[in-house]
Amino acid sequence: MSRTEEQDHPDPEGCSDQDRAFSALLEDSAEDLYENAPCGYLSTLLDGQIAKVNTTLLNWPGYRRTDLVGTRRFSDLLTVGGRLYHKTHFAPLLRMRGEVSGIALELKAADGRRIPVLVTSTVKTGGDGEPLLIRTTVFDARDRRAYEEELLTGPPTTCPPPADSSSVSCPTPTSPPPPSASTRATPCSCARTGSPKPTPPQRTRTATATRPSSPSDTSWPPPPPSTPWPRSGASSPPWAPGSTTTPPSWP
Repeated sequence: MSRTEEQDHPDPEGCSDQDRAFSALLEDSAEDLYENAPCGYLSTLLDGQIAKVNTTLLNWPGYRRTDLVGTRRFSDLLTVGGRLYHKTHFAPLLRMRGEVSGIALELKAADGRRIPVLVTSTVKTGGDGEPLLIRTTVFDARDRRAYEEELLTGPPTTCPPPADSSSVSCPTPTSPPPPSASTRATPCSCARTGSPKPTPPQRTRTATATRPSSPSDTSWPPPPPSTPWPRSGASSPPWAPGSTTTPPSWP
């Protein structure tokens, strides 16, 4: 026998105890794989009556096999909201498409607890295409639900109880120190020195002549301080165009 043939067909007597133990682990029966699977298996008739259920799904809600097989429907294991969703959405969609996957529901345990699960169902058909029964897998979603709630509400603010309360204590929150006198904001320099606030300068108004209120008063405009020309008989004032006399300035 060549070296290649020896590698393709190793001598069974040369196997170690570890290899034999590993081979024995792979020789699990199909029944054991079904009953102790990490998820729940369920087979129901077309009307939902439970025909077969594995041990894993019985242990989660705490039922016995005789409590479910042949006596109850799958919708009876759900909460009130889950039964309503199963009737209006889950079952019609399963009849129309032949499969439904990843539906979040809640199982009602024997002691009243609610167990969040993810349900996937498929319809098994015969050779003629007629549906025979419904196969359902149920996955435990309790850890996933707790993680989603923690994302929405945030981590808990209280410390868990330690194993030894004398050696472990929760840190106490510390408040920020008060601001110092040098960093406190003051409205103005007057508040720091105590001096009165400066007052803005007052604007003074110059008295000017006002127009008379009576139309009979003909003294408007008032005469200048000195009259360089006679008012009567004068054809034009001395500061008319071409004159060298400077016109008087009015108050």
